[in-house]
Amino acid sequence: YRKCGEYKYIEDAIETLRGAIEDNAGKYHVEKLGCLKELGEAHLLRFIRLGSLVDVETSVSILQQIVDNISDEHQEYLSCLATLGNSLSFRFERLGEISDIDNAISIFKRIAKADPDQVYGSGLGNALTLRFQHLGELEDLEDAVGCLRKATGSPPYGKPASPDDLNSLAFTLWTLYRNHKNPRDLDEAIEAMEHAVALTNDSNHEISNRLSNLGAVLMIRSSLAGHEQDIETAISVLSRAAEITPKDHPVMKRCFRNLGEAFSTRFDLHKNPEDLQKAILNLLKAVDAHPDDDVAKAQCLSRLGVAFHERFKLSKKALDSEYASLSFLEALQQESAPRTDLFTASVRWVDMMLKC
Repeated sequence: YRKCGEYKYIEDAIETLRGAIEDNAGKYHVEKLGCLKELGEAHLLRFIRLGSLVDVETSVSILQQIVDNISDEHQEYLSCLATLGNSLSFRFERLGEISDIDNAISIFKRIAKADPDQVYGSGLGNALTLRFQHLGELEDLEDAVGCLRKATGSPPYGKPASPDDLNSLAFTLWTLYRNHKNPRDLDEAIEAMEHAVALTNDSNHEISNRLSNLGAVLMIRSSLAGHEQDIETAISVLSRAAEITPKDHPVMKRCFRNLGEAFSTRFDLHKNPEDLQKAILNLLKAVDAHPDDDVAKAQCLSRLGVAFHERFKLSKKALDSEYASLSFLEALQQESAPRTDLFTASVRWVDMMLKC
């Protein structure tokens, strides 16, 4: 599955591993330990692919069971601990429970002390970035950049970079740019993401995710730095991601969200009503694709409200104004959303009401 991305291989792996574990019921030896570890990883992969909460819960449970029952000197201990940290990070991203991301960060810090070569260094950077997004503590973001620079071999480090780590570094630098407004951070984010995409084959199941991220970063630079070619490239990249991504893949909701934002940005530049309509259609798909307990749903609804309000200014139709208001109000009702997203939605709603 890691090589070709065909979903059936995850299902086959989970079924085979469960059978092997049942055959060794009541025993706890090296072979069963290996099967449990791979089963936890397989459930995490299926969660990443399908977004089912049961899978990430199962992954956390299995991996916690392993680390609770083996010595910290066991050769598989750090690997199991790292996968547990990743599973907790993904569960936090889905549910927004602070205890999950705090535990993940604690785990990755333990690993960093025990692993001087930083084989698992990007996990800490990713977890710190997620906590920053939820709480807004700049120290987390700055620490995340440092961890990910080291993991990718950026100067002064000399390690060869993996596309996974480059992808993480790009996202964190993009987030740093949005807070410090240093153009060098954004340029470096784009360079890292282009490098990650170049290192990823089209047959790799991560290509959709990386194309989506590249499009998002290009979109940010276009909207904030005025690079019109970036928005054209972003729409092309995001359209390609939407075309090659299976409809049931969780990254599809991000493709819709980013495409909606990209068409909104191009509308802001050229005021072409067709772009605004495409923005609304993609954002509606994004809202439908995000479950109610997804922390990103409020952001989609807020952006949809802005798009409907822009259409109202063109059409003067009361229905567009009503749709905009309903979108903002629904965004404010998303209990699991980060505080920054709820604040943005409230400001946009108030601003719209004052202008109506």
